[in-house]
Amino acid sequence: MKVVLRDDVENVGLKGDLIEVTDGYARNYLVPRGLAIKATKGVVQQGEAMRRNRQARDARDREAAQALADQLTGRRIEVRARAGEEGRLFGSVTAADVVDAVRTQTGVELDRRKTQLAEPLKELGPAEIPVKLHSDVDVTLSAVPRARRRAVLPVTLRPACSSRLGIAVTPHEENESDSSPGLWRQEP
Repeated sequence: MKVVLRDDVENVGLKGDLIEVTDGYARNYLVPRGLAIKATKGVVQQGEAMRRNRQARDARDREAAQALADQLTGRRIEVRARAGEEGRLFGSVTAADVVDAVRTQTGVELDRRKTQLAEPLKELGPAEIPVKLHSDVDVTLSAVPRARRRAVLPVTLRPACSSRLGIAVTPHEENESDSSPGLWRQEP
């Protein structure tokens, strides 16, 4: 039986294709699910229009993907992550982390499913990450996981907090060497 596909069907064809399938496959699977229509003269013309639209859309998508690939080619993306002394990461750098870093550093929106990261990065150092932007357009990102520096924040105790904690604090007097007036210090 000849049918025109109304939607892309894996391992069968794309939207608008005129294909020959067995009668049972068409009657029991494709037509009831709305994936195909029995081929008539009018339906075949609709299928041709669907194919033209698909090709035009595919050409636009390919051009947009190529422009995106040109923006990303040669860029080095730094991904910040917590790491230990030996260069091992605490946790890992995933595709979502890479996509976030690309967004913040280049302003380019990527779908994390398009990154073809085989497994998450677990060590510091450069890594090549392939990204499939379109069926015909691939780009390789150079990602470098870097150790995130820990910020050391000063802790100041106020009298109200210190009394609950059982610590005696006194106001710190200003002098020439101290540039932060009004801090509290713990008494020994």
